[in-house]
Amino acid sequence: MKLERALPGAVTAVAGVLALTTGATAAPAHDTVPASAQADCHYTYTAWNFAGGFSATLTVTNTGPDPATGWWIEFDLSAGALIQTTSGGRFLTRSGHIHVTAPDWLRDLAPGRHANIVINGSNTASTGVTVADVTLKDVPCTA
Repeated sequence: MKLERALPGAVTAVAGVLALTTGATAAPAHDTVPASAQADCHYTYTAWNFAGGFSATLTVTNTGPDPATGWWIEFDLSAGALIQTTSGGRFLTRSGHIHVTAPDWLRDLAPGRHANIVINGSNTASTGVTVADVTLKDVPCTA
């Protein structure tokens, strides 16, 4: 008899503890991870197209407030273009989606500084070679 009267009180107490524990655990933490610095960027692209080939310069400028340390640039090169010679970075791909990493002599791209990516190659398409979706460290650049 005494157990039957004590049991509802004990269940209520345990339920209250569970509710507090669950509520405290489920609450999302705010501002616990500092935001990482991101570079903003702007690009210009100049190309000289000729029969069967092209020569182009892609200039990417860090317009953000922080240096782009260990930077990389990615962009899409129009169909039919194949890069043959380069300067301004280490090219990991030669056609399609291009990935360029910082050269040893320009590891950091300070705010306001730019990288000139020079490419020369062949073009099998009847149109001039263009670039699209330019990014600096995965941050989209504006033209």
